[in-house]
Amino acid sequence: MRQSLTHPIVRFAILAGACAGGCAATSMGLLGRGWVADYDTAEARVHESDQPLLIYFKDVAPGEKDRVRKILDNAPMRERVAGFVRCVLFRSHEPDRRYVAQFGVERAPALVVVHRDGTYHTLIGAMTGGDILDFLEQARPPGARPDCDPLIPRRAEYRWHDDLDRARRHSEDAARPMFVVYYRRFSSDWRDLHGWLEAREVHARVADMVHCRVGALKLLPGAYRSSFGALELPAVVIARPDGAFRVLERPTSSESLARFVDRSLEAAAPASAGSVPASAGSQTSP
Repeated sequence: MRQSLTHPIVRFAILAGACAGGCAATSMGLLGRGWVADYDTAEARVHESDQPLLIYFKDVAPGEKDRVRKILDNAPMRERVAGFVRCVLFRSHEPDRRYVAQFGVERAPALVVVHRDGTYHTLIGAMTGGDILDFLEQARPPGARPDCDPLIPRRAEYRWHDDLDRARRHSEDAARPMFVVYYRRFSSDWRDLHGWLEAREVHARVADMVHCRVGALKLLPGAYRSSFGALELPAVVIARPDGAFRVLERPTSSESLARFVDRSLEAAAPASAGSVPASAGSQTSP
């Protein structure tokens, strides 16, 4: 019968392994054991796997031993944390300090468990293998609510679908809206859109949506006939799983995209099929 990881024998193995030279981490440390070193990648893995997040916030001076790392790299402890997305963040890196500050962490070492409901638990200060095991056992949701910082630097990363039907199924399964970008191939559309989509004010608003891009082979003037009606390209669509959608045709800047997303998401009533009202000529604009 498989022993519980909180069994005294297993706890002893974790504590002993943390001190044994033969169990020290390789030169890659935790990063060679399934840990990642940036919060953007960690959040993406949480999103894909539906697992909770475990953060190790460290501050080890050159030449000092990282005792917490040795504990976390011990084989029984690796098994205990296998059900988490695991992330190492560094006190020497200012964005990392701002990230963990959302969870009330102002010094290292610290461990943070972020549950799938968005709440968290923390363990801060010197810790042993037993402390970590007890912490992981007791850190059950719901925990405290984070003080979210919207200005934390983030990598603009989109998980593009190139097939609209597949994106729609994903949207329905995940109960999340679609963010669909239509552009003309062999034109400057994507070059302009790419720069605007990389802007923080846009990415922060649409990061959790289902992303889809459709390259239209359109050389002649006139509207492009799409699943969302006739569109003047380039165009952006936010479509909800219930079928309602809003359209922005011919965006002009990252600010216009951000304002469009805000209007679409903040509408009190369900959006009806159609475009955002035009305010300049015949083009739809912010």
